[in-house]
Amino acid sequence: MKLNAVSRLVVGGVALAASLMLTRTAQANNCAIGYGYGQSLKNMSYKQAYGLFENIYQEWCPSMSSVGTYFRLTEGANAVGHMHFWADDPTVTCIAYTATWPNGVMGRGSPCVAVDPLTTSREVSFHTSIQQAKIAPTGATYRWRVSSIQIRGTVSAQVIVQQTDGTWWTFNNLTPGVWNLGSTGVGASAFFVQNQNSADGSHVTFDNTTVQTF
Repeated sequence: MKLNAVSRLVVGGVALAASLMLTRTAQANNCAIGYGYGQSLKNMSYKQAYGLFENIYQEWCPSMSSVGTYFRLTEGANAVGHMHFWADDPTVTCIAYTATWPNGVMGRGSPCVAVDPLTTSREVSFHTSIQQAKIAPTGATYRWRVSSIQIRGTVSAQVIVQQTDGTWWTFNNLTPGVWNLGSTGVGASAFFVQNQNSADGSHVTFDNTTVQTF
């Protein structure tokens, strides 16, 4: 885990050096978004069993408002129509084409034995290097921020947080690992994940994300 790591942070176009340290308060409530919420996976296209994400994915965060709210994952800029929802278990590497939905289509072993896609933990991976993921609440929330994110794979990512006052916080060069993004901003309205260098042709992969009230 990368704690107290220094990243380049841009606020309203002004570059600053920032220490990424999470500060906890008595009022903080965390919601862990793991991209494997079974109810939401069930409502998606059957193609998500192959690792294709075509529709809206959302995850329930009960502590983010007095009645709870969903945080929704969609494509942001440069949409191409889908992202990938691969299993984050490295042993799930094959496709069991003969499996019956929903007890397939991903699998492990040889011959391939299907796993249940509705209970298989996922990670989010882009289809192209220029894609952008957007994550935002679907309803009213307490004041919140993005406190951590896990970058998987081999490609560095950039996380951009849109603030409620119209400013933007940009976390650059997040190499693979768990990044603690700290107590930044006045309150977020949405955040975006994209390739740090979209020209390199590589695909960003990210996973476990934490949003926090304050």
